[in-house]
Amino acid sequence: MSFKNILGQEYAKDVFRNILQKGSLAHAYIFFGPGGTGKSLFANEVTKSLNCIDMDGDVDPCDKCISCRKVDSGTSSDVIRISLEKGRKQIGIDEVRTLQGSAALKPVESDLKTFIINDTDKLSEEAFNCLLKTLEEPPPSTLIILLVNSMDALPETIVSRCQVIRFFSLPVNLVNSYLQEQFKVEKDISEWISTLSGGSIGYATMINDEGLFKKNELLVERLIKLTVEDNFNLSQEIHSWFAGKETPEEKRSCLKIVLELFLSFYRDLLIIKTNSADDGRYLNRTQRRVMEFKAKSCSVDSLITIIDQIIFAINNVNANANTSFLLENLLTNIASI
Repeated sequence: MSFKNILGQEYAKDVFRNILQKGSLAHAYIFFGPGGTGKSLFANEVTKSLNCIDMDGDVDPCDKCISCRKVDSGTSSDVIRISLEKGRKQIGIDEVRTLQGSAALKPVESDLKTFIINDTDKLSEEAFNCLLKTLEEPPPSTLIILLVNSMDALPETIVSRCQVIRFFSLPVNLVNSYLQEQFKVEKDISEWISTLSGGSIGYATMINDEGLFKKNELLVERLIKLTVEDNFNLSQEIHSWFAGKETPEEKRSCLKIVLELFLSFYRDLLIIKTNSADDGRYLNRTQRRVMEFKAKSCSVDSLITIIDQIIFAINNVNANANTSFLLENLLTNIASI
């Protein structure tokens, strides 16, 4: 892997090629943008480039030297990654204090010690304050990279002490090609996944791994025939799809994905009903005929009302302790409308 093999993100590549060529590295960076667009992978490649023993050209790491191999395998003593632990809601102050202590020590194997903080928006207030002290007086030979999906979660005091690099959603056709070439996904399925992914390679890969295309085809069949009496059975069936997920957070995340499928179904109906131009995000292309038949029995107002209710449900998944009730209630309302 090297910069040239990272999909898209030409802006970030150009910025860091320039930084590395000029030797103008800052002590801290914020990589922000939608999840699954390559921020973590890019941070990994930056780290390798800064420590590579046998550079491939001006800035690309060789991927073969001992330094590159250690970074890739996660065994480099000079590359420390901090992530939100499974089952926890925040990254606490203890993890950042550990960073502080390690940053005060000289690198062991390299010229630079790198800290990569995933899920930076999940830092507690105390952890942010502790991190700020390190950013205010950064130790020499230290690089800190903060990864975040949205800048809204970061205190201005943190942002002002870092250089910000933006990452963008990838073109749908690029995600589509990637799925077909890397995972040999069938064309119809890869087009569906890439459309749903919204330009996120990480999200697209997860959709493929979870087999959501087949689940969505079943869901479309059930929603077309949905009745009020069917709400409980369908709700239980949907929950069985992610019964293997261990934590409530994982289950809520999966439910949000299913609700996004709901949203796409009724949005597609609205596109058909209003004869709107397909803007490239029409999802259920393989079900077009049955969707057109279903659209005949729906009014525009009813579809807009249903879409509003689904969006409300998506926004309230995390606040609702009983996700089964939330889903059953939503299905009842949809069927009634």
